[in-house]
This record gives sequence, structure tokens and C-alpha cells, in this order.
Amino acid sequence: MNTYVAKGRLVIPSDKLENGTLQTQLEEVYTSLLLTLGADLSDNNFADTPSRMARAAIDEFRTPPLPNLTDFDEEPYDGMITVPRHEVWVRCPHHFERVRMIVGVSYVPSDRHRVLGLSKLPRICDYFAAGCILQETYTRLVADAIESACAPLGVGVYTTAYHQCMQARGVKTKSPVKMKILRGIYMHSPATRDEFLREVDNHER
Repeated sequence: MNTYVAKGRLVIPSDKLENGTLQTQLEEVYTSLLLTLGADLSDNNFADTPSRMARAAIDEFRTPPLPNLTDFDEEPYDGMITVPRHEVWVRCPHHFERVRMIVGVSYVPSDRHRVLGLSKLPRICDYFAAGCILQETYTRLVADAIESACAPLGVGVYTTAYHQCMQARGVKTKSPVKMKILRGIYMHSPATRDEFLREVDNHER
């Protein structure tokens, strides 16, 4: 699996963390931001805030290790393999607000019976949840990664996202945003598609 660089995705390259200067640079940026907003940095509540914000940003935006997507040649299995509910948090690149996503992922092994280890689907979901990423891009990249890893007969990815930029500000709607990508048998077989969507709907909340 490659690093999947995409528009609207932001993570910190690993080489920017090697010399240890990023923490200091971010502290300076956050100090300037807080002072611009009128914060009193002599107040104990704000004194260490730039440092904490910098550490949090590095933790959230650091490039995660690529998951080792081992696959196995198994006995014939022509059914669906599904993780109907896995929760991740990302940031939207438009407002830098948090987005809580419920992800349902599924695939049907090919005739060559290449099956991923069971932990790999959640690991793929976690990998793309680092830093900033559009929900549209996230949904597509998860599907791309599964296809690349095991060449299945089809793949389905369904994301239900609660965008804080819509819930805590702006329009202030409580409604989530739902997106899905269906490929191969999930697109062409109504029975497969319906089974996948039922599984996701039953575990959505």
C-alpha cells in the first residue's frame, strides 16, 4: 500500500519530526494565535497552552505507520467479510473542526481466496484518519486500499460523519453526513449491496 497522498489530506511527514524543531515552531505559532485573540499568557490557565496545543497537533497530524496488510490464501469462501462499525476522528480541512465518523467496511474475496487478516480492516480505517481529510477522500481511499491489498470481487465503504463545523457552529444541524462507495459486486448485485447496507444500518449508532 502506498502513502495515498490526496488533495484535502494533511499529515505531518515523518522527516519534519526528526530534528525536534517542529514542537518549538508550533508553540510560537500558537502563542501568536492566543495573543492575537487577547489571551493573557500570564494566567495559569493559558501559560502552558501553546505547548499543549503543539503536542496535541503533532500527535494528531503525525504520519501513521503503514499497516502491514498481510493476506492469506484460504479455503474457498465466497461470502462477505464485514466490519460494520468502526469509529474514527478526523479533522475537516475547511474549518479544522473535528469530525466523528462511523465507518462500515466490507469486501467479498476473489476466486483466488485472498483474505486479509481480520484486524486489517480497522487498521486501514485508522490509517486514513490521521490529520485532516475530506470525508469524500477518506471514503474513497479506504476503498482503494482494500482493493489494492487483496483484489476482491467487490468492496463497500460507508461513512456516517458528524461534522462539528455543522453541529457546533454555522447551520447547527444534528444530522450526520452519509457517503458510500460501492465497487464490483457491491455495485452490480442488489442482494450483496442490500446485505451490506443492512449490516451497516444495524450497527450505525
